Amino acid sequence: ALVLVLVLKVSAQEPLLSKGEGVKVDYGKPDAVARAITNAKFDSAKLAIRPQDIPLGGIGSVTHEVFEIDFGRLIFDKDLPVELDKRGFVFADPLTAILYATRFPNRQRMHPINILFTDTQGQPCYLLLGGGPNRLFGTRRANPGHWGPGARFLVIHKP
Repeated sequence: ALVLVLVLKVSAQEPLLSKGEGVKVDYGKPDAVARAITNAKFDSAKLAIRPQDIPLGGIGSVTHEVFEIDFGRLIFDKDLPVELDKRGFVFADPLTAILYATRFPNRQRMHPINILFTDTQGQPCYLLLGGGPNRLFGTRRANPGHWGPGARFLVIHKP
């Protein structure tokens, strides 16, 4: 009897990457994060991390090219930095993420947009720009978790 075995090579799906958008960030402004949150005029803001405990992430004034990346699959927090690094990206810093949401207010209504960051005490945290009819903003302590398809992360090219 002849047995035919087919082996299909299925390549891993590459993540969806949006077109890059320039976001000008001035890290030197006093209370830059708190002012950015206020100026964004979010419909709702739930802050588990105080604005003064959210790191600026840079110095001076720069323009970051910001992308949204969606892995299209279940992905765990612990795997995100490696997956981004393989593609030459890192998470956008919190101030850049807030300014991105201010510049493109409707994008967070289409899908959740997130970043992971470390607060000034060295604790891992999430910045969440909720996906829904309202422009929601939140920060909270990270707990080992995962994100499903449709969750997007704000990233920039590695410096």
